[in-house]
Amino acid sequence: MKQFESRTELPVEADLDDVGKPESQALLYRAARELLTNIGKHAKATTVRVGLMRKGDRIVLTIADDGTGFDPAIVAQYVADGHIGLGSLLARFDAMGGAMDIDSRSGFGTQVTVTSPREPVTPRCQPPCDDQALNLVGALEDLGDLGLAHVALDAEVARVSHAAEHLHGVGGDLHRRVGGDQLGDAGLL
Repeated sequence: MKQFESRTELPVEADLDDVGKPESQALLYRAARELLTNIGKHAKATTVRVGLMRKGDRIVLTIADDGTGFDPAIVAQYVADGHIGLGSLLARFDAMGGAMDIDSRSGFGTQVTVTSPREPVTPRCQPPCDDQALNLVGALEDLGDLGLAHVALDAEVARVSHAAEHLHGVGGDLHRRVGGDQLGDAGLL
């Protein structure tokens, strides 16, 4: 978008959610590039808005301008005349299970809503972060087993254990108390 702004001197209002790295990233990027290029060449816009968000198992890209607009029915004629950019995008999204909706009228600007093909829905915390929580619990347990943990660690172990139980349904007592005499025997007191 910065490249578009510097090339066209048009401000872009962006509302971009973090959608991760969707499988259709290259297709969405191509759509954004083509749509912004068309705005720069044809729209005579003064403002451009770009939105990106996840809706369930789809990524939705919206690009709108306040330019001259056009009749979407002419896209087929443009393709017949050899201008395949927008027509090619429409065909690609349709073939891959996505969609591209063009809302435009002459004199009223244009809004294009691009919906990706179905994307895998990923949980907020994926490995390795879940594994790291369990590894931390395991490491603290191992310290206790070796008699190398300090009683002051007990509260932290309990907190991590509770979080691990909550996230993973791990039952049982995941921490061990180590008495001062064990620490003394280990030479740590």
